[in-house]
Amino acid sequence: YGAWGEGRAPFLAAALPLAVGVAGSRARAFVIGLAYVLTTERAGPAFMSAWFDGSIAVGFLLWLASGLIGGLAWSLGWSNSAIPWRKAGATVVAWVVTLVPPVAVLVMGHPIVAWGSIMQGSGWFGVLASVAVPAIFMWNFTKSPWSLPTMSALFIPVASFVGVAGVYAYAPIENRFVGDIAAVSTNWGASKDEWEILERIERIGRTNDRFAQDTDVHVIIYPEAVIQRYDPALYPVLRMEVIDAAARAGQTIILGADIPTKSGNLQSGAIAFYPDGKTATAIARQTVPIALWKPWQASDSFLTDWTANNLLTLKDGVIARVIFCYEEYIPLLSLINEALDAHNIVVVMANTWASKDVL
Repeated sequence: YGAWGEGRAPFLAAALPLAVGVAGSRARAFVIGLAYVLTTERAGPAFMSAWFDGSIAVGFLLWLASGLIGGLAWSLGWSNSAIPWRKAGATVVAWVVTLVPPVAVLVMGHPIVAWGSIMQGSGWFGVLASVAVPAIFMWNFTKSPWSLPTMSALFIPVASFVGVAGVYAYAPIENRFVGDIAAVSTNWGASKDEWEILERIERIGRTNDRFAQDTDVHVIIYPEAVIQRYDPALYPVLRMEVIDAAARAGQTIILGADIPTKSGNLQSGAIAFYPDGKTATAIARQTVPIALWKPWQASDSFLTDWTANNLLTLKDGVIARVIFCYEEYIPLLSLINEALDAHNIVVVMANTWASKDVL
């Protein structure tokens, strides 16, 4: 509860593997993992219910299921063995199991994100530390259980200091304006019909005009699914209201859209319209399970493909990897991008109209 949420201290979540490792029994380790996941996802019942016609019961059951899965996965971090390497190895096993599918897709709050707060800007060394430090902790604890108070007393203030100091020492750019790149935040909600989509496109065009007249912005990014389902019939309107005017102003426009596929399914995507008339599309790799991604259906589901292209060139020399909404909760997707793809900016597109009247 203290780690996740606005104004909280995410570095506290780094202690989860340690708490599991010294739990005393696997049942206790399970309860710790269960409580951690349920508290991390405490907004789950209300948020999830919005995807299921407001059914709090469905939201509650999905929230509880996520907690049970997380509790079982984290309980693997406890070992009854008195051999140091086995205790340390159990911590590593839990770290890996909770980082990869299927647990990674269903359970939020992996401590690797907390280590990102503690060791900002450290890259792969920070990733290694996120698994090595808890393992070393458990190795030493097995050799000398009396060292637990000492190590805890050392870890908490050091992690606190490094986490807070890191915020000031390494200041990532989180603004909606980065040079001549702007991310537009809207409050439009879900459209009720096709006419509202057309009105929305007109508003996008007017917004672009204001950027052209009042700023030096040349790349304008709109939220996920801002025009909702992309129908080819929309293109003439988009060209008239958005694309042609943006091209004359030298603007690149990026629109979030739900893109139909030949199979009758959909993809969450970001479509870039460049001044020279070219286009490019970044596709979400993981959409929301059950609510959007319904693998048991042959059609009418949002697709999930962890090999899909999620890179977009914003302008010369600037390549972005695009994170779509739910993907923020899956750090492995970001690690895959960091390992395999050349990019120098991250664009996060979100769409929360299902939970409240914002987009």
